[in-house]
Amino acid sequence: MPNTRNPSPSMTAKYFGAMATEREPGSWRDLVVGSALLWAGVLAVLLCLARSVAANETRSEYGTLFSPAMGEEMDYAVYTPPDYDPEERLPLVVLLHGAADSHESFDKYEVGEYLDEELARGEVPRAIIVNPDGGLGFWENWKDGSRSLRDWVVDDLLPVIQAQYSTLPCPEHCHVMGVSMGAHGALRFSYFEGDTFSTVTVISGMILNREEVKPTLRKSILGWFIPFKRIWGDLDDPGSAPRETDPLIAWTEVPEQRDKQLFLAWGDEEKGRVRNTNERFRDALVESDLEFYWTEYDGGHGWVDWRPVIAEALRIQLDGDFEPGPNTVASGGQVGIRQP
Repeated sequence: MPNTRNPSPSMTAKYFGAMATEREPGSWRDLVVGSALLWAGVLAVLLCLARSVAANETRSEYGTLFSPAMGEEMDYAVYTPPDYDPEERLPLVVLLHGAADSHESFDKYEVGEYLDEELARGEVPRAIIVNPDGGLGFWENWKDGSRSLRDWVVDDLLPVIQAQYSTLPCPEHCHVMGVSMGAHGALRFSYFEGDTFSTVTVISGMILNREEVKPTLRKSILGWFIPFKRIWGDLDDPGSAPRETDPLIAWTEVPEQRDKQLFLAWGDEEKGRVRNTNERFRDALVESDLEFYWTEYDGGHGWVDWRPVIAEALRIQLDGDFEPGPNTVASGGQVGIRQP
């Protein structure tokens, strides 16, 4: 049923506003970006308000929850399939949004309506999908302790959703998916919250090793606003984080990671860095004889192109009775082996 609401400003807006006063002390960029951060906060709020008005009639149910991990009220949205019965027990999917998005993006780009149509044709399994708001926090528990986005989702939000919607138990029936920045988050959740999720879906993410994070992100305008040290610590110090947190190492060397079912997807119209890092990651997994699924879909970096990929992820990750699409590859040590 459509849900009418008056949403609060997104975490992205709150993030930019806060960053104007929470930059790394003594940063050489302070004089350059100080006023830009303030104006970015204003712009983010204005964009959020404009978007919320446009999306006032929504497919999802919306809620606000106080998060002890974050120390503030946090927003989320929940998609339930058509004709949902509260007595029905379904798997739970956590969908992590990208850097320019929020918990509202799922509705803004009519992902729910697309899934409704797929369900009507019997093309996807039924599931509860929760879209938490994470702002521009990279879905991390920040190194400086000021933000704990993984804890917000796993410790604060998931128990509420599980109880309210009577979802099937984790980890067997809990799945994490992410798009763009959320793809990075999904990989990190799979490592740090391995006992919560049985599958991981990574869509259109830049899959960077530790040494690449700072120089790669700083090449973009967005990189000027990212407090790298506050989020990840000293990325120039190889000893400041376990080497296993590097996805290229975690998924090729750590047994607990290799046991998780992975679906990797990127578009044929993506920017080179997204395509190249996904292809490198895929090839490393193939070389290590990991069994996983991957696809290079038709399209680019946006929610309209991601809608069919999210549907494909539901087919692959949730229910063995559904066959993957013709463009999805099941790799078991050799690229190009298609699922029969």
